[in-house]
Amino acid sequence: MNRDRRILETLLSNYSVATLLCDDQESKVRFISKMLMANQPQNKVIIYIDIDTMFTVFLEDHMDLPYAEYLHLFRPEVEEMDDVIAEICSLNPPRIDTVIFDSVTSFYNLQRDGTDSAKVNRKLGLHLALLKIATSRSGGRIMFTSMRRARKKKGEESWYHTHAGGKLLRRRSDLVLELKKSIENLEVSILKCPDLALNGVNLNLDADYV
Repeated sequence: MNRDRRILETLLSNYSVATLLCDDQESKVRFISKMLMANQPQNKVIIYIDIDTMFTVFLEDHMDLPYAEYLHLFRPEVEEMDDVIAEICSLNPPRIDTVIFDSVTSFYNLQRDGTDSAKVNRKLGLHLALLKIATSRSGGRIMFTSMRRARKKKGEESWYHTHAGGKLLRRRSDLVLELKKSIENLEVSILKCPDLALNGVNLNLDADYV
């Protein structure tokens, strides 16, 4: 377990764009909180775009977290997303440590009221590109989260599970992790990372990690 935790902490300290695929909201939020606690920024800020609002609820019960003083929390409605991204990109001087975009699934749900899915993908890609420019000026990083969802293929009765933005995020991220919670532990699958030897490796963490 200690070895797996060390590998994970190394991965989480060496990326520019990461995607976290999840099947459980509580595990996702606690995992992100643990990651932020391990990386206390100096004279920089943490930007949290909380579309899910789950992190906001978590913070209400954990106001004493050490990274709270560096945290800038946004809870945008669909019509406010462009303005929020513009505000983040206009920070001067640039001092972003981490941007958390939580979650892509909720972003898609808000945008898909008659909007063509290709347009939603382009909009997400534009947001990603702008945030990457903003974080690169201060050596920062971005993490996108995506919750598992059930979908049905057109003309078929069977359901399948997928993650919103999956193809786009996998292509544009240098680190892709998948979280799966069981009763006794948390499994973190490394789907993509700069160290090719770790691709496909499963890490097992004690349940108390989250």
